Amino acid sequence: MGAKENNGKARLRYQLRKIIIVASTCILIVVVKYLSVGRNKVDDQNVGNVNLRKNKGHSNSSESAAKHVEHNIEKILKAKLHLVDVFDPTATIGVQVKDRVAADFCHLKWELHKSAPSQYAMFRELVAGSPCGGERIHIPDIGEVARLARERDEAEGSTTKSMPLKGVVFHESRVGSTLVANSLAASKPANHRVYSESSPPISLLGLCDKMGNDFCTSPKTVSLFQDIVYLMGRTSDLAETSMFFKIQSAGTKGMSLFRAAFPDVPWIFVYREPVQVMMSHLALPPGMKMTNSNCLRSYKRPSKNYKKMVAKLGGGRTMKELSHEDHCALHLASICQPSIDEQFKSQTGRMVNYAELPGALVDDIFPNHFGIPVAEVERQNIEEVCTHYSKGKRDKKWNEKGDSDKKEKMASEAVKEASRVFLAPSYEWLEKENRKFSSGS
Repeated sequence: MGAKENNGKARLRYQLRKIIIVASTCILIVVVKYLSVGRNKVDDQNVGNVNLRKNKGHSNSSESAAKHVEHNIEKILKAKLHLVDVFDPTATIGVQVKDRVAADFCHLKWELHKSAPSQYAMFRELVAGSPCGGERIHIPDIGEVARLARERDEAEGSTTKSMPLKGVVFHESRVGSTLVANSLAASKPANHRVYSESSPPISLLGLCDKMGNDFCTSPKTVSLFQDIVYLMGRTSDLAETSMFFKIQSAGTKGMSLFRAAFPDVPWIFVYREPVQVMMSHLALPPGMKMTNSNCLRSYKRPSKNYKKMVAKLGGGRTMKELSHEDHCALHLASICQPSIDEQFKSQTGRMVNYAELPGALVDDIFPNHFGIPVAEVERQNIEEVCTHYSKGKRDKKWNEKGDSDKKEKMASEAVKEASRVFLAPSYEWLEKENRKFSSGS
């Protein structure tokens, strides 16, 4: 009898445990669903067809969420938040830009870059030094924000504006372009805003080599690029008057998009003697493989245009038959070629040799091409920034001659031959074009 009672109690305890487990699971599902709905109410609030989300700090109240969204939009329209990222601008189907392209905004502490350009030489360093980690505002439609921003800027009594783009620096890579960007920032820190290899422009310019010229010059792509640049130029600081870009080296392949969007904006292309620039890429620290060099990225992920260049210049050799040195030289030539093509067509740019820096900036490029008056104050500011290594090492001063001699001596015969065959023709054209302007002809 006792055994039966014990069995009955055991069954009862088992059933109670099942009930508790099922009930707990149901409660958990309800709680998760409730919290999810609360988040969606915050994330999906729409004001003027613009949706925002903050990385942290959600509200369960629809009304307070709407006020929060309005507050964030207002900060963007007041130019207190800056465009820092553009996401996946291409449509899934077809060679075109999406109807709605997402972007992130946050507050950038521009005073950091203006006061010490070499310490915040790259855009990513400025972002890291600004409160962008948990304070990004996500926008699913950058075009709508640009429309609202233009309306605000054009309104009577507006305290905001978008600075005009006054010049763009394209470059071959490892050729002193960061020194050029730092000099632009240092020359007139209160007036100039300089974006050095920032994320938003390359999100489109970097697609041109893959997507083709039709994509890059289509009205939809051009319009999006103009919106991006407009938003990046917005400011509430009346002292700021001019904006400049230094584009990533791969962005040179998007030259057709830049020219379609801003045909009247002056640009330069910075280049260097072939062996020297190849050695800047291939002279890696001990233990690193040559395949880790940036100049071999085209070899690892060849575009159609790169394959065409190999077929044209490779002397009948296939991709695999060419050496790593050959591919490095070809990659650099593929960066030079768009600037050559554009200059041949429009004569709107200037070619600047690394060996001429920084003197050519002060004496010619800034005053005569970018329209920057260079008085004694600007000259001293540029000289001061050149006493620091362009990417932040205080104990290293700009010294192009010693660096160049060292690279020439270190170069292997394979590097010299690859530079002669694949890169020297581009260099010779750039040098000829450079001398044409410097001689005044």
